[in-house]
Amino acid sequence: MKRFLAWVVLALVAGCGGTQEPETSPRTGPAPAYEVHEWGVITATAAGTDVTAGPPREFVQMVVEKPVLYFHTPEALAIQLEVLPGPGFEAREHYPPTRGLHWSARLSPEGCVGQHRYLTDCAAPDGICEVRELSGYETRDGACLEVGGERMPLLFYRLAATRPIALPVAVNVSGDLVRAHATRGEISGFRMALVDGEVRAAAVTLGQTWQPLPTPSESWVHAAEALNVALREAGLTGAERAAFQRAWWRELFGAAPPSASSEPEDAMEEAFPGTEHQEDQEVEQQVPLEEAERMVRGEPVLDVLFYMLPADEVERVAHIAATPAPSRVSRAFLVRHVL
Repeated sequence: MKRFLAWVVLALVAGCGGTQEPETSPRTGPAPAYEVHEWGVITATAAGTDVTAGPPREFVQMVVEKPVLYFHTPEALAIQLEVLPGPGFEAREHYPPTRGLHWSARLSPEGCVGQHRYLTDCAAPDGICEVRELSGYETRDGACLEVGGERMPLLFYRLAATRPIALPVAVNVSGDLVRAHATRGEISGFRMALVDGEVRAAAVTLGQTWQPLPTPSESWVHAAEALNVALREAGLTGAERAAFQRAWWRELFGAAPPSASSEPEDAMEEAFPGTEHQEDQEVEQQVPLEEAERMVRGEPVLDVLFYMLPADEVERVAHIAATPAPSRVSRAFLVRHVL
């Protein structure tokens, strides 16, 4: 009887797969090593705030100006990417056009050949069309993106605030007296202004108590150098910093952007050491005539306070969700508070 029970038990174990190897999940390879780099400017005025890439055409409360996204990958890769505006922000413009700020893209490490032909008109609700400026911000050190059959080196979006947004610095202007304080932690930046016909700067470090902002009296060059260092430390390559300079140097400092030859390091090496690239970014960028005229039109430098937005604060403005997840995301946002 005991021998019979033993055979029954063995039969049951075999029937339940007891002699089979346990099932395992399919093995996956290492996560793809690609990077997302982004720069943009948040312009705030006494009326509010904006987030864009290039200088605003008219003063609005708050805009997120021309955030431009670049990608770096050592191998071809398909990704899904979505930009999720933070509370109080809404999208006003994006490229390439899709339903919402969501793109399906194929990344090619070798970069794009030639310039992408962008739209010359768009139907943004506020009448601003920054898409036509994007050719001036292309780089040649990053991946080429294929989106909907079109190839381009960047993605773009623009946001505007729909309600008052608290920034890391509070500013109070009363006549000629300008006071400011950090609302969280400590913030360092520069006050820029046109003083006696010359663009001047004043370094500012703000704590959490009100303090008057000094009248700018130093050379703007020190502020420009500090800003370039901050952009580098935020993770932007030399080519990406040059694109930022083409968008903002004239507006911030009243000067032409520095030559690309002033950037000695190879931009691709910054993103992926040991990766060869077919073309160095030091090659002169081709910019449409109308865009070149816009960038050197010589508008007066405004009285502004500018500082880099802390990384955790950038997430309050917009979150980047990508699949597969990038190995690194570098985001450099400058806050430009018009006084």
